[in-house]
Amino acid sequence: QAVGAPTASGVSVPRLGEYFIRRGILNRDQVLAVAERQSRLQRDGSRLQFGQVAYEMGVITRSQLDMALADQRSDFNDRFY
Repeated sequence: QAVGAPTASGVSVPRLGEYFIRRGILNRDQVLAVAERQSRLQRDGSRLQFGQVAYEMGVITRSQLDMALADQRSDFNDRFY
């Protein structure tokens, strides 16, 4: 929840699913399906990250996950450093 949530200054970094949408890797319905699966897993006691759930569902590859995480990290660094 913290990543992608607005800070006190109103600046935010998009959530990981947004990066997959921007790159054309996932559509909004796929992102919602991954988020729903992540929520179900959390209710069952498993705290998995969005990217890990998407990878395990087979909707992204490891290299796609790495690229999206690098984009997110870069945006974070641009906005907060």
